[in-house]
Amino acid sequence: MSQNYNFIGYIETPYNSLAECPKNISFNGPLCKLFINDDLKTEIRGLKIDQKIMVLYFLGDKEDSTIESNSIKKCPHSHNKDLGLFAKRSPHRPNPIGVAILPIIDIDFDKGIIYLKGLDCLNKTKLLDIKPAIYLENK
Repeated sequence: MSQNYNFIGYIETPYNSLAECPKNISFNGPLCKLFINDDLKTEIRGLKIDQKIMVLYFLGDKEDSTIESNSIKKCPHSHNKDLGLFAKRSPHRPNPIGVAILPIIDIDFDKGIIYLKGLDCLNKTKLLDIKPAIYLENK
């Protein structure tokens, strides 16, 4: 089955190799920027500073949107072999999609840039989507 993604922009982080990339998001991590494509930048209206958003990003190769089925078995990001794939944040997934929920630090509505801290992806990672984060309380 073939999948086509409509990327809405890209992410700027300080990480240019997997060796530099942290193994998880960090609320106190370095400043990161979400650059929204020009044709969509007006769609960030209504977002607010300190609002938590869900950021969905593509973990696959920058030029190719396919993933090898064997790559799921090769998970270098965890020493705990007792954990299954869905209990890890490994980039080796059936669908190479990363997700993070982080607060907005700042927004430049004119340029279509959202500022966050602590994403765990490579510089120039393709941005799939942004959604407001909604939390439900257990009662």
